[in-house]
Amino acid sequence: MKKTLLAILIAGLAITGLSGLAQAVTIDTLLYETKLADSSKSTELEWVNGLLGGGFTFLYKDENLSGEWTNEGEGRIYSHALVNSPAYFLIKTGQVTDDKNTHFLFQNIGELNLAVINLSAMGFNTISNITGVSHISEFGGSTPVPEPATMLLFGAGMAGLVGVARQRKNKTIL
Repeated sequence: MKKTLLAILIAGLAITGLSGLAQAVTIDTLLYETKLADSSKSTELEWVNGLLGGGFTFLYKDENLSGEWTNEGEGRIYSHALVNSPAYFLIKTGQVTDDKNTHFLFQNIGELNLAVINLSAMGFNTISNITGVSHISEFGGSTPVPEPATMLLFGAGMAGLVGVARQRKNKTIL
């Protein structure tokens, strides 16, 4: 009985601890898009605060993006490393070939240190359709995410509760 319970506990901890490793990248949510008159920090921050209800701060503007986009192997899904772990980020495209929007606001929901975007959601077929990305602006703070150690602790607690419940059940039967 003890060996079985120990094996279940170890298996549960392993599954809980490794569950995040097999997941594909999470695409960040495109919330809003527009074509702003200019791309100054104050204009972008004013637009973001107007849409999201205020209280956000400008964290960082990355304007050196040449060649830093990674195709995630899922068609039109690309990622780029972020400096902070912002709650929101804005992507400003370069000169577009037609009358499309150039400013795209995303909620950072997956890997907080990555901007993961779907070009199709933005109306582009390939990264070359937007003649590059002008910059990425980061806003707000980081969104709290449970860390693996917390999940392991939670899994161990659940396994312990199952073990106690089984022990009580076996005592009442005898």
